[in-house]
Amino acid sequence: MVKKIRILFLFVALFFLMVPLAAYGADSNLVYDQAGLFSSEEIQEFQLSLEKMKQDYGMDFILVTTDNAQGKSAKDYADDFYDGIYGPDHDGAIFYIDMDNREIRISASGKAIDYLTDYRKEKILDVAIEGMKKGNYADTARSFIFSTAKYMAQGIPENQHRQEEKDNTLSSVEAAISFLVGGGIGAGYFRRNKKIYKGTPTPNNFGYRKNSSTNFGIVTDTMFNSYTTSRTIPRNTGGGGGDSGVSSTYTSSSGGTHSSSGRGF
Repeated sequence: MVKKIRILFLFVALFFLMVPLAAYGADSNLVYDQAGLFSSEEIQEFQLSLEKMKQDYGMDFILVTTDNAQGKSAKDYADDFYDGIYGPDHDGAIFYIDMDNREIRISASGKAIDYLTDYRKEKILDVAIEGMKKGNYADTARSFIFSTAKYMAQGIPENQHRQEEKDNTLSSVEAAISFLVGGGIGAGYFRRNKKIYKGTPTPNNFGYRKNSSTNFGIVTDTMFNSYTTSRTIPRNTGGGGGDSGVSSTYTSSSGGTHSSSGRGF
């Protein structure tokens, strides 16, 4: 009887241990290869790497590919995809390969924005784009993951600060007003010039054949001495173009704050 109770207890314990593991596995997919760029072995490799980053930093980093962006820009698709899974302002980032718009992109959300400054995102793209040029999509994914992990390990830069991107687009009302004002100014300028040049032009009565003369003389230049001056131009040893600490932010369609950079291929 005691033996049966022990066996029953073990089954119950195993059941309660497996339930949370099953739930975790159902929601822990971090690789979405919608474009079919990776082999099953590569997907497993990337999944394990991203899970390791999640354990180390408590943030969700996902890898997404697509060959159909549904008419969206790469920027909007990436942000909507991430926010659609985790909601606005969740901590983490999306590594995105867009075969439709021919662009790779990294978009950070939540606390990851402070780690992945504009400078760091551009450096990540510098490495990742090389794989795309060679058609080696797995190398691009590895570059995304490993370069990001490197910067996450370095922590938040001391001079890091967020800066909201400026919206340089015109609204429909602003565009209409600009068109009307510009058209009115152009029309007024045209009428003014038309009045000025409306009269009959006066012919030029200057007799250039009769009133012109030409005189050719001989001029001799003598060089007495010459000097050559030289100086050493010091080589630029660097010091400029480093990380300014800026993380440029904007609001996605879901209302979340993101900071992203992309590169065409």
